[in-house]
Amino acid sequence: MLDGTGLLVPANDSRVSYTNGRFFHAVNSAGASETRFDWINSQISLNFTRSTSLSVILSSHGVFNVSIDENTPFALICDGSARYALASGLDISAVHNVTLTLRTEAKVSNRTTPLAETPSKFRGFALDSEAVVSPMVRTFNGKLVVVGDSITAGWGNTGACCGKPAARSEPCAEDGTQSYGSVVGRALGLETQVIASGGSGFGTGGKNVGNKTGVDWTEFAMETLFFRELQFDASAGL
Repeated sequence: MLDGTGLLVPANDSRVSYTNGRFFHAVNSAGASETRFDWINSQISLNFTRSTSLSVILSSHGVFNVSIDENTPFALICDGSARYALASGLDISAVHNVTLTLRTEAKVSNRTTPLAETPSKFRGFALDSEAVVSPMVRTFNGKLVVVGDSITAGWGNTGACCGKPAARSEPCAEDGTQSYGSVVGRALGLETQVIASGGSGFGTGGKNVGNKTGVDWTEFAMETLFFRELQFDASAGL
């Protein structure tokens, strides 16, 4: 239940679909389930019917693309922990689906290590009390991992923020769902994980001015990402 009137579909509900990212399922200090994540293109989806309204309970400073019933997505710009309204006036007799896709790179949501401290936290979907939820089954032709820096992340690729011309550095001017890796993955029907952060160079020695983060990404990618960051087993083949 939610506030005694609505239905909460919690983060640990098996009918919630998680794809394209690395997700850490946990219980917070209040005893509620939450799912933590932060890489671009991470997707959270749900099927439901008999609800005219839809909200998401989320703690993040990232920007998400929200698609309802596979319509053109709109941007949800998060500003901390809140219940964000996504839709109202939905057809109560129709089967609906919603997909949230994180479009901003990890640094926008102030990513920390270990992942248990990552600030992007999904806590559930809120529906009308009489809503019926069904599993969302998603199938893929394979898996794709794209590792890189700001170009891979899609930094500044929209040229707009809140519908107005924007500097490339503004969070909503970045849409990682339209980066080259995400576009290729969708075209080929692949589950696609984008591991990218602006200012992270390859072949720069890791510590010089060519790499603003001071991270040796060549070493980081090979020794860390492929063992810790992938949501699927890279040794099984991609």
